[in-house]
Amino acid sequence: MPITIKDVAAAAGVGVGTVSRVLSGSANVSKQTRQRVEEEIQRLHYVPNSLAGALSSRRSGIVAIIVPTLEQSIFADTVDGAESEFNVRNLQVLVGQTKYDIGREAELVKAFLRLRPEGLILTGSNHLPIVHDLLKTADIPVAECWGRAETPIGISVGFDNQAAARDIVTHMIDRGRRRIAMLCAPRHFDNRLQQRIDGYEEAMNLHGLEIDVHDSIEGSSTYSGFHQSGKALDRILQQRPDTDAIFCSDDFNAVGALFRCQQRGIWVPNQLSIAGFVDLPIASGITPAVTTVRVPRWEIGATAARNLAAMANGETIPERIIDLGYEIIVRETT
Repeated sequence: MPITIKDVAAAAGVGVGTVSRVLSGSANVSKQTRQRVEEEIQRLHYVPNSLAGALSSRRSGIVAIIVPTLEQSIFADTVDGAESEFNVRNLQVLVGQTKYDIGREAELVKAFLRLRPEGLILTGSNHLPIVHDLLKTADIPVAECWGRAETPIGISVGFDNQAAARDIVTHMIDRGRRRIAMLCAPRHFDNRLQQRIDGYEEAMNLHGLEIDVHDSIEGSSTYSGFHQSGKALDRILQQRPDTDAIFCSDDFNAVGALFRCQQRGIWVPNQLSIAGFVDLPIASGITPAVTTVRVPRWEIGATAARNLAAMANGETIPERIIDLGYEIIVRETT
């Protein structure tokens, strides 16, 4: 059951009115009492209710979605899919961006829980312990998306990142490539990136090939990211001039690498093969078109939303782990 203001008052040995004054910032509370109340609020992970009406009806009409970024269409498509399902159910959507900061995610969870949402969609399964505690206390439907969590907080909706990376690298190996480097976003971004690295390494190890992983330099935008991945490609080829393929952890890195190859006069795919991940529109819209992993970005959001809405209505979900799969899209760069 959710922690209430009465629980905080009882734990601190004060009245409910005193807790309310502490929460409102009133000066009419002694320093010692304020400190005791604040300590119990932190210990119990109490989230103040900002919607008094929602407390009485237990329905707020609000759901929340937390994604790493909306700068690119990667996660914007997932939000759009979720909104399409929530809107037909008259549920209003709140969206927050973490900028790949799990501390920021925890603050967003706290902020959204104050509004008593009927469900919450998170990206990935890597969260601070306080997020698990807050959501357990809140007792609302939760979906973790874009991965395949074996022990999700609520339900998991996504695909197997490791298997997808393994399969696309295997495709490059089957095309005769043997000196395959991996170019990835900065590894602190999320655990899904590590799963893609694991998939790359699995494929390389299965064929007895040398592993070569490189981080791109973090850019402040999509276009600076193209530039940074180009510079990373320069480093790769300087260190291993015989590299004959690059597997990129996302399409932005793949396109950046392709642009640099064109600038340097490197013939793709004859001299260097390139593959990406996600299948953004740019992957098929440039020449040569980029081989990549197609993931169901929109369907992830829509599926998570449908199941959260059902759970909020008291329905039982038959499967906690919903794997929507992926597809290897072979194009001109391999």
